Amino acid sequence: MGTTKSAVSQVVGKLEKKGFALKRPATNNDKEILVFLTSVGKRAFEARKEFDEHHLHSLIERLEEFSDTQIATTAMILSVVKSVADDRMTELFGNRL
Repeated sequence: MGTTKSAVSQVVGKLEKKGFALKRPATNNDKEILVFLTSVGKRAFEARKEFDEHHLHSLIERLEEFSDTQIATTAMILSVVKSVADDRMTELFGNRL
């Protein structure tokens, strides 16, 4: 999936701290860790899924009104805006984010 083991471990650790997931060792493999959603994690997942289905569907419908050229131009502009915002946030807060 293009994600390192370290990155996955960090994300799972954050989810566990927030009460969304639990880590358990696999019963048949000492090197494997299994991850399960808690009941809170399942509710959060379902809420996010419902939000995405409703709002992203609406967004996609609205974006269909624009030409491919308009969307490409907007994407380029937003990329520059994000880069400038990221640079500014790094200036202000360093790598703490």
